[in-house]
Amino acid sequence: MKAIIITTVESMIRCELSKLCLLGTFLVLCVMWQNAAFAQSSTTGSINGTVVDTSGAIVPGATVTITDLATRDQRQLTSNGEGRFTVPFLKPDNFEVSATAQGLQSSKTTVQVLTGQQSAVNLTLTPNATTQTVEVNANNAQLIDTQTSNTTTTFTTEQFQNLPAPGGDITTIAYTVPGVVMGAGTQGFGSIVSDGLPGLSNLAVINGADYSVSLYNIANSGSSNLTLGQQEIDQAAVVQNGYSVQYGRQAGIIETYTTKGGTNHFHGLAQWDYNSAGMNANDFFNNQAGIPKSKAVSNQYAAQIGGPIKRDKLFFFADTEGIRYIQPSTGFVNLPSKAMQASILANPDISAGSKALYGAMFAGTNGSAAWGGSTPVVTGPGSLQDASGTYGCGSLAGTPDYATGGTLGTNAAESCINSTFVNATALNREWLAAGRLDWNISDKHRVFFRVTDDQGEQPTFVSLVNPSWSMVSIQPNYTGQLNDIYSFRPTLTNQLIVSSLYTGGVFKPANLATALASSPTEFIESNDGGTNALAGVGQSSFFANGTTLGTIWADFPGGTNTSQYQIVDGLSWQKANHNLRFGVDFKRYNFTDIGLQTSAYGGFYSFGSIADLAGGSLPGNTGSNFIQGFPRFANIHNAVYNLGLYAQDEWRVLPNLSLDFGIRVDRNGNPICHDGCYSQYLGGFPNTSATLDTPTTPPFPPGMTALHRQLKRPSCNPVPVLT
Repeated sequence: MKAIIITTVESMIRCELSKLCLLGTFLVLCVMWQNAAFAQSSTTGSINGTVVDTSGAIVPGATVTITDLATRDQRQLTSNGEGRFTVPFLKPDNFEVSATAQGLQSSKTTVQVLTGQQSAVNLTLTPNATTQTVEVNANNAQLIDTQTSNTTTTFTTEQFQNLPAPGGDITTIAYTVPGVVMGAGTQGFGSIVSDGLPGLSNLAVINGADYSVSLYNIANSGSSNLTLGQQEIDQAAVVQNGYSVQYGRQAGIIETYTTKGGTNHFHGLAQWDYNSAGMNANDFFNNQAGIPKSKAVSNQYAAQIGGPIKRDKLFFFADTEGIRYIQPSTGFVNLPSKAMQASILANPDISAGSKALYGAMFAGTNGSAAWGGSTPVVTGPGSLQDASGTYGCGSLAGTPDYATGGTLGTNAAESCINSTFVNATALNREWLAAGRLDWNISDKHRVFFRVTDDQGEQPTFVSLVNPSWSMVSIQPNYTGQLNDIYSFRPTLTNQLIVSSLYTGGVFKPANLATALASSPTEFIESNDGGTNALAGVGQSSFFANGTTLGTIWADFPGGTNTSQYQIVDGLSWQKANHNLRFGVDFKRYNFTDIGLQTSAYGGFYSFGSIADLAGGSLPGNTGSNFIQGFPRFANIHNAVYNLGLYAQDEWRVLPNLSLDFGIRVDRNGNPICHDGCYSQYLGGFPNTSATLDTPTTPPFPPGMTALHRQLKRPSCNPVPVLT
C-alpha cells in the first residue's frame, strides 16, 4: 500500500508506506502566492477567473456564460462573493467566455482550454459593453502550467499532428520533453525513463482511463508494437512530476490524451504514407558481400469523419488507422545434404521410430525454396564454404557413410551441408477502428461513449527454411469507455469514467497441425561443422541461441491475455472560498499466462555436435539431450487490483494568498492466482529416485506424440524428459 500526502508548488512531500494509512493522519500545508484551481482532471481542463468593473472592484453575483465554440454547449454560473468563478471538467477546446450583471456586460473572450491545465481569464464589466471578441489563440496558450507544481507539457492539436511520430505511435510525444532518456527501458519493457525513474513506472491515459497493459506497466500496443491513433488525438500532455493528488499509482511519466469528437460541422481527414525498397539504396556492407537488396515496403493510412446527428445535442466521430509493412528477414541457412540424409537413414544403429522422425524433418527441408537454392559446401574462404576442409561435416568428418560405404567429409560428394543465403520477408499488419458518440443531454448533463477495435498479426519468428515453421502472434485489442459529467448546480460538478480494456498476444504457429506434421520436434545444434558464415545445421535462431532445424518449439507457444476494467469518479465543489475535490479510482486487471506451455507441443533436442545429431545418440559425447514440458497447468489465471482515494482543499484566505491541503491513499492488492500456482508444491527438484534409465510416462496433451521415445540412447531405454 502506498500513501502519498502532497502539497503544491515548491515544497512537495511523498511518503511511501508499507501498510494502509488512515486518511487524514497526515496533513501538510504549503503557502502559494498564485491563483490556482484544481477543477480539472488529467484529460480535461478548467477555466477560472475573476469578474471586475472598470474601477477594478470585484463584482459578486455576476452571471458568467461559457460556450463551446465547436458544439455550442453552454454553461452558466455565478461569480462568488469575491467575484471569482471556476468551470471544471471541460474538454480541451476553444470556449467563448462572457459575463453580465445588472446594467453591465463584458466583452466576449475566446479561451483555449488545454489538457490537464487551467486557463485563466479576467472579465471586465462596462456600462456600455461592445461586441468585441478578444481571442487567446493556440500560439499564446500556456503550454507549461505555472500554477501548480506538476511539471506538465501540453501539446495542442496542431503541435501533436506536426510532431514526428514514427509509425504513428502516439506515445512518442514524450521523446520531446526535457528529462526523458530514450532506449532506456527496464528489463526489456518500456522505451523511456524520466528524470531517472524506471521505464516500468510510466502510465498512458486516454480520456481519463488507463491505456496501459498493467501486467508490464507499458502503454498498450498492437502487433506493430506501436500505439496507433495519432490522427484521432485532439490534445496531449506529459506530466513528469504528478504531485497533485489526482495522480497516483505510478511515479514516472504520465502521458494523457484526449480524442477528437464530432461538432456542429462535418469534418474529415484522409491520409496515406508509402515507402518501399525501390525508393531506398542497398546497404553498403551488403553490396560489399554481394548480398542483394532486400524487400521492404511500408503502407500507413488514416481516415476519419465527424459531425452532428442532432445539432447542438448529439455528435458522432469515427476514425480508422492502420499500418502494413514488410521487413526483410535474411540470413544464411545450412541444411543436411543428400549424402548426410541418406547416411542417417541407412545407419543400422538408428531405430525405425527415430528414422521416421528424421524423415519428417528432411521432408520439411527438401521441399523448401531454401533447399532449391542451396549448394553443397566445399573447401574455400567464401561465406558458403568451409575453410576447415571438412566440407561442413565438423566432428562427423571421417565417419562412415552408411549409404555408399564411403567416408563423410572427404570430398564434395560426401559434403554434410548444403548452404545458401535466403532473402525472405516478414509481414506485419495492424488496423485500428475507433468510434465516439457525444451527447449533450442538458445544460447540466453531458456524456460520451468511445469504443475501439485493434486487430493485428505479428511475424514473431520467420523460418528461412519452411514457412510452416514460422511463428506468428494474433493480437486483438478492444476498449470501451463511458464519460459522464453532471452538474448538480453550477458550483458542484461530478465526473464519472467507466472503462474496460482487453488485449491478447499468444505466440505460436499459424497452423499448429501443419507445423507438427512437418516438424514434430526441433533440432538445435551449434558450433560444430557448417560454413564460414554459419556454424551448425539449420538457421541462426535468437531464441534457441544456436542453429535450429524445424519449428523453434523450445520457446513457443507463449504469451498472455489481459483484461482490465476501471472506475474513476471525481467531485469538484466550490463552497465560499474553498475549492474542494474528492475522488476515487479503482482498477482490476486479470491476466492469463500461457508461458508454461513453452516446449510442450513438440519439445526439442539439443545436440552439442553434428556427430551426435547424425548418430541419434543421447546424451552423446557432448551432453546432448531432449527436453519437453508437460505443465501441470495449461494456463495460469491471475488478478491484481488498485484502489486510490484522494481529497483536496484549495482555500483562498486572501485575494493573493491560497492554502492548499491534499492527501491521497493508494492500495495495491497482492496478485491472486486462481489456480493455486503460488502455493502448490509440484514435487521434488528433481525426483531423487529417478535414474537415466528410468522410463517416463508423462500425460501427453492431445495430438502430441511420445517424442522422447524416438531417438535411441546407448542403453536403448526411453529418454528421460526434463520438466
